[in-house]
Amino acid sequence: MVKCSICKNEGHSATTCDGQFVTEWTEKLTAFWIHGYNNSAENDEAVKHWIQNQRFKLPLVNRLWNNLIRSPVFRQKQWWKIQRSQVIRERFAETRFIFQKPNSVAEFKQRIFHYVRPAEPEIDMARVEIELEEEHAARARQQQQADQERRDAVMARQLQQRERDAADPNAVVRRNLRREFDRANEAQDRAQAQAIQALKSTAKSDSIQAQMDPLETDYFINADCPICMEPQTPGNTIALDCRHTCCVICLKRTLKPTIKNCCPSCRDPITKVRFKPDITPENFNIISTHIHSLA
Repeated sequence: MVKCSICKNEGHSATTCDGQFVTEWTEKLTAFWIHGYNNSAENDEAVKHWIQNQRFKLPLVNRLWNNLIRSPVFRQKQWWKIQRSQVIRERFAETRFIFQKPNSVAEFKQRIFHYVRPAEPEIDMARVEIELEEEHAARARQQQQADQERRDAVMARQLQQRERDAADPNAVVRRNLRREFDRANEAQDRAQAQAIQALKSTAKSDSIQAQMDPLETDYFINADCPICMEPQTPGNTIALDCRHTCCVICLKRTLKPTIKNCCPSCRDPITKVRFKPDITPENFNIISTHIHSLA
């Protein structure tokens, strides 16, 4: 069951908490932030005292900030339109306050502590909308100019190419031959890559199974491991399909995921790794983990 880290109630998370505490402080912060909305010196002092003395966590900050930016008074004033322009939103204290969400509790406290609410309305949305339209038109003109410059550059290169072709009748033939050569090289590279991939897929080892045999099972046990020539003991001996044996560490180094694994003694394909109950737990974990990684 989900438990809210703000109100400590179950059934919802902090991102959706609408408890009394969140509702109350959303209202107080809105009155502290927006000029002309239930402003009072008592509320301002209460907010700053709360910021300085209360300990809280980031989920509460995120929830309060989301409530502020979704508050009815914020939507009514249509300040969300200013978010499109960094230049305009940085001009006003109220929009500077809200449009950059605090990333930490300390940043949230600093934002509240240093905020100075304007003494009079400073945002004229009619004028702001005109500025936004002018800014949008300016960006559109810049984009059109950049597009035209790119088109002019392409046309200039094409014109230069035509002039070179006219001066050298064989230039077109050479260019076409070069293109054909490049296409042939690309096709050859793709074919080689596909062949290598196909070779890897066919050369990849089949799935290797692990099998525990009874203690009385006969293996072709040598005194020494045929790979490292170190003595073999019951606790580190591994057998293959052909019943030839080697030590655990050598078999781990021998088994590869991209080759046909074969017995180091008789070269028979390896499809099964066999061991007895007297193998040590450490060696069992080593070989079983490695076999699982080859699948």
